Parts: sequence; C-alpha cells; structure tokens
Amino acid sequence: MKILTKTILTLSIGLTLTSNLFSQNKVYWSVLSTQSIHKSNLDGTSAETVKTGINAYDFQIDYFNQKMYWIDNGTSIKRADIDGSNVEGLITGLSQLKGIALDLENDKIYFTNSALDKIQKSNLDGSNVEDVVDTNAGPVEIELDLVNSKIYWSDTQVTDIFRCDFDGSNIESIIDAQCFDLAIDNVNSKLYFCNNTTKKIQRSNLDGSNVEDIIDNGTTCYQVSLDATNGKIYFNNILGNKLQRADLDGSNIVDINSDNVKSIANFGNLNLVQNPGCEEELVGDEIPSWTEASGTKWTQRSTNPSPFEGSFYFYAGSQSGTAELQQDVNVSEYSNSIDNGNATFNWSSYAATKQGIDDAKIILEYRDVTNTTVLDTYDSGFYSGQTWTEFSDSRIAPVGTRFIRIRMISDRDLGPQNNGNHDNLNLFTTAESNADSPLAIELDSFQVRQIENSIQLKWTTASETENEGFNVYRKTGNRNFTQIASYKGNSELLGVLNSTVSNNYIFVDNSELRNNETYTYYISDVETNGVETKHKEQAQTIKFNLTEENTQTKLDYVLAQNFPNPFNPSTTINFQIKKDQRVKLQVYNLNGQLVKELLNDKKNKGSYSVKWNGTDSFGNQVSSGTYFYKILAGTFTQTNKMILLK
Repeated sequence: MKILTKTILTLSIGLTLTSNLFSQNKVYWSVLSTQSIHKSNLDGTSAETVKTGINAYDFQIDYFNQKMYWIDNGTSIKRADIDGSNVEGLITGLSQLKGIALDLENDKIYFTNSALDKIQKSNLDGSNVEDVVDTNAGPVEIELDLVNSKIYWSDTQVTDIFRCDFDGSNIESIIDAQCFDLAIDNVNSKLYFCNNTTKKIQRSNLDGSNVEDIIDNGTTCYQVSLDATNGKIYFNNILGNKLQRADLDGSNIVDINSDNVKSIANFGNLNLVQNPGCEEELVGDEIPSWTEASGTKWTQRSTNPSPFEGSFYFYAGSQSGTAELQQDVNVSEYSNSIDNGNATFNWSSYAATKQGIDDAKIILEYRDVTNTTVLDTYDSGFYSGQTWTEFSDSRIAPVGTRFIRIRMISDRDLGPQNNGNHDNLNLFTTAESNADSPLAIELDSFQVRQIENSIQLKWTTASETENEGFNVYRKTGNRNFTQIASYKGNSELLGVLNSTVSNNYIFVDNSELRNNETYTYYISDVETNGVETKHKEQAQTIKFNLTEENTQTKLDYVLAQNFPNPFNPSTTINFQIKKDQRVKLQVYNLNGQLVKELLNDKKNKGSYSVKWNGTDSFGNQVSSGTYFYKILAGTFTQTNKMILLK
C-alpha cells in the first residue's frame, strides 16, 4: 500500500505546497506571467526555477513517481519529471480546464472541465477519460478527501462548495461561498477555503458546518495550502504582494522570504501589463509596449537606486518638468463581467526617487469603447522618497469599461535628472473572460510558416457572428506579446460580419525579423460592439531561419482541409511533406482521446491522400460530431477540424 500525503492545488498562478517524507519540505508555485514553475524551502529560502515555457493554470506533484502534472493554458493536461524534463501531453484538445487533483492510491487524475460542466478522471497516463460528476454548472477548484473517499469542488456560477462520493453519488451543497481554492486537513477533519465574497480565509468541518474566520486581511486570496505536519497554513496576500504563512488557527502570520515573494508577486490572473518591469530590450531608444506622452528621454536604468525587482526600472532621464509614459490595456475580453458590474481590477506598482527630491505617481483611467471617455480614475498622488514604496488599488470597473490607460509619471523638482522612478507594475483581474460565453467566431485552424524573409499567418473560421475583424499579436523569445497589426489598418484582416460557411484569412508579417530568433503569434477577433476575444490557446511558435533549406521546408509542408466537410460516411485528407521522413496522421474526439491513427509510416517527399471512413481503431462506427485530425512530420505539426454528420 502506498503512503499517501497531501499535495495542495493552485487555481491560477499560485502556490502548491508539498510536505512529505520524500519532498524534503518544498513549496512549489507557478507564475503565468513568466510561464514558469518554481520551488523553495518552506521558509522561502533556496528558491529556484524548475521549469519555464509552460502556462501552468493548476498543478500537482507526485513524489512517489517523481512527476509533476499540470493544466496547460486551460486546454490540456501535461506531465513531466520532477525536474521539469520529459514533458508529455496526456489529455489534449479540451477547453476551460480549471483544477486538477491526484489519487495516487488508485493511479487516477481528477480534473474540472468547466466547458462540459463536469468533473472527469483518467489514468495517470491520461488514458481512459470518463465522467465522474455532471455538476450542471462550471466547476473550478477540486480537492480530494482520500481518507473519507469524497470529492470537494467549488463552483463560481452557483457560488457554492459541493462534495460527493468518489463514484459521483450523494452530491450535496455544503457551503454558500464564492470559493477560489480549497484545502483539506484530515488530521483535524477541517476544510479550509478562500472566500472571495467575504475576502477571508475560512474553515469548517468537513460537512460544511461550523464555518469560522481564520484570516481576515481585507484582500482576495486565490491560493491556500496546508502543511498539517508542521501545523501551518500558506496563503497569498494579493495587494501586499506577499507569500505568507500562519498557524492553522490563523495566528502568528509571517512573511516568507522576500526574494521569494517578488518572484510570485503577480497572483490572480495573468498580469495585463506589457513589459511591466522595463526588462525588455530597447528598440532603438524606445521602451517596448509604452508610449512617451511627454518627455523623450525615458529609458532603462539599473542603479541609483537598485531596481525593486529584476535588472532594470523605468527612468525618465534628463527630461525637465513632467515626463509621462502611457500604456492602454484592452480589457474588452472581460466585457461581460464588467457590464454585469462584478469585474474587480487590482493594481500594484512601486516607486522610488534617487535622493528623495523628485516625484513619482501612477494614474489609471478606466475608459469606454472609444478610448476617449474616462469613466473612473485611480490617482496614487505624488511620492518622493528613496525607499521603493508600493502604490496599490482595487476597484470594480465601471460598466462600459473597455480600456484601462496606465499613466506613469515622473516630475523633476531639482537637479539635472528626472528621478521619479517606477518598477514592477501589475494589473490583474478576478473577472471571468468572455471565453465562457458564445464566441463571435469559431476558429477551425491557425498556422504559421516562414516564406522567404517573412512569416505568413493563415487561419480558417468555421462561422462568424458580428465579426468586424482581427488583430495580430506577436512576441519575441520569452518577451511579452504586443499587437503588430489591426483590421483597422489592414484590409486583409477585415471580418465578414456574419457567416455560416468557412472563410480563409492570410496575413504576412513583413517586419524586420532576426535570423535564428523565435517568434510566437496569435490572433484576436473584434466584434462590432468592440469586444475583443484573444485566441491565445492556439498560439503558434516558429524559429525564423534564413537558410535556404529551412525556408523551403517551412514553405512546402501542407495539411489541407478534409473534403467533403461535413461528411458521411467518409472523407479524404490531403497533405504534403518536403522531405523523406516518418509521418503520423491521427484523429481525436472533442475529449482529446485518440480515435484512430490513420498513418504512421515513413514517406518520401511529395503529396498524399488518406481516407477516413468514420471508424475507430476497433472498426466501430463513431457517432456524429466534431473531430480533429493532426499531422506530425518532423518539426511540422498542424491540427484541423472536421465534422461527421449522419
């Protein structure tokens, strides 16, 4: 029999605590803004990065098998060795995955699928996905009581905490609370949870009775984790940008290692600020993602004072008078929550001056869809001091907000330099994105390839509703995404408004691209009412290479749309490869399960056709519905959608 220990969950960017015989007492956390997982000792010392390049919405540690599991970008479940190597995709092709938990006694993964309103489970290798509970609403966080064989979950639509037996029976609502995270203490038979309604960490008996306040710090908490062995609770203080711990009764609150706190400061959702610490390489003399509203000397600086975090901070240079940098954050993807009056935006940044003489302040303007009318304002007021000091604000966005303008201001009072310095800017929200609402477009495929000295983006929509057009976003290496093109200035990005048939789009990035640099692209669609939906889950990465062989290879790989589509009873899939190599062609269902492998063989370069007759690997006819076919040929991979109608 295995010795079971607790591994607590994260909801978004947060904290996972492991404390058992094999973990050497480590705390793990993920940060979406830097796409990374980190670990440290329980007191925050000896912090180190475990893995980069992953969007771990929620993750779990399996110390028995030396593995870690995570929800990647809300669309798939992946695992890797405990050191971050040997990444495997276990369950793919899904959407709105929120929480994950492990049952190591029975070798199972449990996860919440908000798109299907279900809790599902699979084997640890991702096989045999099956439904456990039909929640009838979007489940978010999940926690397993392995001692009493109970599943606990939170549901922000119904704003309750539920539990049921492991077989999905005996469902009961036990607590009325909008809960962001759960943790179970089997030693003391207690359930801990973050209550967003009361802004408190609370606990109850396992049946939901006897609810009591544990920690009331006046801020939303997204993560709570328990070290029952040492009698400690770990949690995040969002507006204070702190990782903290306390005794299980909430007493003796202490901050964990300050270096550790900085690395996980961006709790909640993804930081909405682009280039928030002035860390990106200057483009010419310009700071990427920011606009000089006044003053032309803005740049990076690394000394006098030392940065609050990272290598640089924002410095206005020798500009006399007042200098101002601006960035407009498009928040239209949260418009549904905003217009329902329940979208809270949290701000945090730091300011300091060289000799405590000059002044610094932050202004946030909540603006309408035209980006001209200011609906609400946060003004930090001027600060003058040599110590890095935090500006913070939390407020509900006014109905109609579509943009938040960040105004970073430095005012020179004396001396030759303008030293109202800024660093570590963070804007995040508790609001649900419009991804949970019907989409204006149904994106069938999205492909990126190099053609000579440019990069071509090609995508197909299956349908469009009030689609005015598309915007194109790009990032270089591990930097932040920036918008590089809009339908407002590019006719090829204009939408067709309303359509029930497929439409093809092509955009060519003719920017000055660097040889051997990695670029990542995604698109967004903008509705006629100004609502923007970003399709980050379908982002594609390409390494730009000017060698002749690479250019030709990227140009000549093709996976065509199946024909006919929709089809009954069979369809043909055409593809082309540039060189001799092994090719796999596979069909998946909406749950990400492999239905059939149509091809797994070495092929000579050229064009091929493969027919699928609508059967699975056992020769059984599959049901009507949507399926995905995926090609893998060396470094080339692409997935398209097809529909079987009977």
